[in-house]
Amino acid sequence: MYSRNSQKKYTSYFYSYSQKMGCRAFFCVDRKMSQAMEKLRKKTTYKPEYGGSCFYCSTFEKILNRLLDYVVVKIPRWDTHKLRSTERRIGTEMKSVDEVMAMGRSFPEALQKAIRMLNIGADGLTSYPYPIENLLQEIHEATDRRLFALALFFEKGATLKQVRALCQIDPWFLLHIQSITQLAFLLKKQPLTKDLLRKAKQYGFSDQTIGKIKNISQEKVRKLRHRYQIFPVIKQIDTLAGDFDAKTNYLFLSYHGISHDIQPFNSPPITVLGSGPYSIGSSVEFDWCAVNTCRTLRFLKEKTIVINCNPETVSTDYDESDRLYFEELTFERIRDIADFENPKGIIVSVGGHIANNLSVALNKYGYPLILPWQRFATISEKDLTNRRITK
Repeated sequence: MYSRNSQKKYTSYFYSYSQKMGCRAFFCVDRKMSQAMEKLRKKTTYKPEYGGSCFYCSTFEKILNRLLDYVVVKIPRWDTHKLRSTERRIGTEMKSVDEVMAMGRSFPEALQKAIRMLNIGADGLTSYPYPIENLLQEIHEATDRRLFALALFFEKGATLKQVRALCQIDPWFLLHIQSITQLAFLLKKQPLTKDLLRKAKQYGFSDQTIGKIKNISQEKVRKLRHRYQIFPVIKQIDTLAGDFDAKTNYLFLSYHGISHDIQPFNSPPITVLGSGPYSIGSSVEFDWCAVNTCRTLRFLKEKTIVINCNPETVSTDYDESDRLYFEELTFERIRDIADFENPKGIIVSVGGHIANNLSVALNKYGYPLILPWQRFATISEKDLTNRRITK
């Protein structure tokens, strides 16, 4: 884990990259905390060539978890399973078709969120839907399934030392993967108490995954969570390094917090669902649709919200919408955002199959959808065309 102290007044950044595991993690912490961490680092056997060893100190880990501002995890999306003759091993050859970016306030929370963003059928680290025949080979030689093979190997009772010897991944990452599998085991064996449910949400488990583990529906988990007053909070990315009050529209949801960083709009906005990660058969055309939809809505003086998780798209630029939620395009998360923002309508028709697949469930639970043939603005199409030509 390498550190770079910012020249700004308040913020320090810690960046880690695990090429062997196939994901990146970026940490942002308070500047005041960096002084304490420097003292801790001197007391440990930290050496730059062994990236991450400073995190072996338990006191350091506790301070980081308490004061961490946000964690970013990026995972590439591979579509090798769609091509039968393609080698699934990952090396120097470019094989990914796109990537996703997830933000949270702990590494397990951001990691499991990023896995759901990939839209490969996995609802989390412990719910990969496809069989993996040779776990040892998948762990020893990096493939697009290595992350899930690690989780399965830990579930079968493997020790950290055994896994480390096979893959050479930094122990800091392996410890977190192991902790996620251990919590999944607790969910199977213990009653779903308030403390256990809160911990599961902080570790990135979705309502759907918890429901499958406990053999109950996703809706029952959601109702239980609401009865326990367990809600995600909306956090804002500080892009000004603490020198000024941040007003950026980069937002994410987390269960590590007690208050929102923003308030809902005074007038109901319109929410546009993005396309998620590109894949074979779904590409930049849906991003073009989402961007032009947002620009038209803003031209009509409508407040716009974009929900997307693809950092490579134009729709995730800071100036394309009034608010940007870098979030997963799942039914649970869209409901969380819609309950807070109370939009006048949700546009699902410009986000491709990922967004369109959410339309039935959103309509069933009473969330307002704006369909292509519906008129949602008072301005006529003729006036809109004339204004565009004049502009």
